[in-house]
Amino acid sequence: MPFIRSQHALLIIGIASLVLLTNLGGAKLWDRDEPRNAGCAREMLERSDWVVPWFNDEIRTHKPVLLYWLMMASYSTFGVSEFSARLPSALLAIGTVWLTWWIARRQFNPKVALWSGIILSTFVMFPVVARAATPDSTLIFFTTAAIVAFAHFQSAANRDTGSSFQFPGFRQSLVIYAMMGLAVLAKGPVGLVLPTAVIGLFCLIKRLPSAEIKEREKRVHLKKRHRLLQVMPAFHPRHFLETCWAMRPVTAISIALLIAGPWYAWVGWRTDGLWLMEFFGEHNLGRATRSMEGHGGSPLFYYPVAILVCCFPWSVFTIPTILTTNSTINKRTNDINEGQRDLTILMTCWIAVYVGVFSLAQTKLPSYIAPCYPAIAILMAAYVAQVAEDLPKRVPTRWWTAGLTIGSVGGLAMIVGLAIALRDTFPNEPVAIWLAAIGGIPAIGGAVGLWRRYQRDFRFSTFAYGVAAIAFVVALHGFATQAISERQEYANILPNKLSAGTNNMELACFDRLEPSWVFYSGSAVKHFAKDATPEALSFLARSEHARMIVPRSALSDPNLSAGCVVVDECKYFLRKDQLCLVKAANPIAANPIAANPIAANQDAKRTAERTARKTKDSLE
Repeated sequence: MPFIRSQHALLIIGIASLVLLTNLGGAKLWDRDEPRNAGCAREMLERSDWVVPWFNDEIRTHKPVLLYWLMMASYSTFGVSEFSARLPSALLAIGTVWLTWWIARRQFNPKVALWSGIILSTFVMFPVVARAATPDSTLIFFTTAAIVAFAHFQSAANRDTGSSFQFPGFRQSLVIYAMMGLAVLAKGPVGLVLPTAVIGLFCLIKRLPSAEIKEREKRVHLKKRHRLLQVMPAFHPRHFLETCWAMRPVTAISIALLIAGPWYAWVGWRTDGLWLMEFFGEHNLGRATRSMEGHGGSPLFYYPVAILVCCFPWSVFTIPTILTTNSTINKRTNDINEGQRDLTILMTCWIAVYVGVFSLAQTKLPSYIAPCYPAIAILMAAYVAQVAEDLPKRVPTRWWTAGLTIGSVGGLAMIVGLAIALRDTFPNEPVAIWLAAIGGIPAIGGAVGLWRRYQRDFRFSTFAYGVAAIAFVVALHGFATQAISERQEYANILPNKLSAGTNNMELACFDRLEPSWVFYSGSAVKHFAKDATPEALSFLARSEHARMIVPRSALSDPNLSAGCVVVDECKYFLRKDQLCLVKAANPIAANPIAANPIAANQDAKRTAERTARKTKDSLE
């Protein structure tokens, strides 16, 4: 048994590594979040400042510091590159896959554990956050660690005491809340609030005596359509408060403050409170109360639809997964033990909290609910493992057939969709054909699975679909993203301060600022708004080493085009425009702004006013 367990662990780590590390540094950093985070870590390393996040010579208040520390360590070891920027996220994601496998093995069985690791690794969205230089993977790891630790300690406590429910002891609680404290250091209050809410909802349900539930059912004559009323007693004020106190809230807050508090206090002191006000006020409260950066969505349908898309190719089995989950919670078969039921309830609470909370928030992004992917994977694995063991009494085969059919059709639809989407990016190029053909992988996997299903070989049917899922995400994230990224041509025209002979180069941009320009130029990029033509020309005119990135469409302004000359240009990625690198047509003397002292003073005054406002819109 230990040998088989070790084999499964190595297999899961190997699959996760294949998916998440293959060609990790092949694609350029994707605007906008990746170059901001990667550039911030590099700037902090260059400044030898491990406290205050900086990007483009401005204080960056978007995220806490833990990811930057991990990136700085990676830079120090491997140098500054796309690979080293993404490596911490990828390694932590592999750890998340292992944690998911570990808790499923302890509470379910080795087959469910094996499938949970495979399914989580091959969700189409999980490698996106796992292979990105963003804090999401860090948050997911420590959130998963906290909930997995609770599930393990709670199960052990109940087994030792023989009681129906027992919250883990004080020492175990320290481990749980320490993981949440690190999550707070990774992304803020959500690292403590949401995992605590998941555990709290589970505790509210489990601490309610089963006899009381039965009595209430008998008293109100509950029918199936009123089954939701079964959990209503869990939210009785007295029961709610007692449960909250049993979860040791003082310990939770104390441990979180002990771990994350020193840095928050230090960065607040170093920035005179500016970092704290903007992070908590704008990037936490603001995102919850209003739509920011155009990321809004329907409160009812956004995240259910997002789950179906982001969990492809396994989301085709959503309906049978729900049915299997309901069957396990209600213990409709004798082979379901209490540990399996408890973990299923906890996973359901995990999904419900994240989907429910972020559905109420006004700013919505698919990545916001990524921390509940391990729960979705375990519930889906419980269904797939039963199909692999050919248990038609518990899992009607029609759902497996329907899922494989949808997977095949979805793959074919992806071929058409990618072909249309890539038409502008790869006009008349053969590479577009094989990129679109990636959708054929799940289509073939579904077709083979259907063929073996009708041969009554369910084990091979699940195996074929699983192999296709692995091949699909490796091809998509390992190679297709690099082929698309090669169309990000801006790096070819940027003057890099690390290149020989350009150490004194000054770089600015007009109208638009992309964070990737800051990262790949290796220096700060001054931004001039569209109405700041005189200031932009003054910047160019003051030095022969000054350069500015300007969209070709902006050069239609005769005042701007008359004062500069195009040095180089390239296609503006995913936009119907060109990017031009320009310099002054005649430095110093030719520019009317630079030659006119009065105009120069007005220019300096306007520039000072813009700096005083600290307009963060240039980075958004």
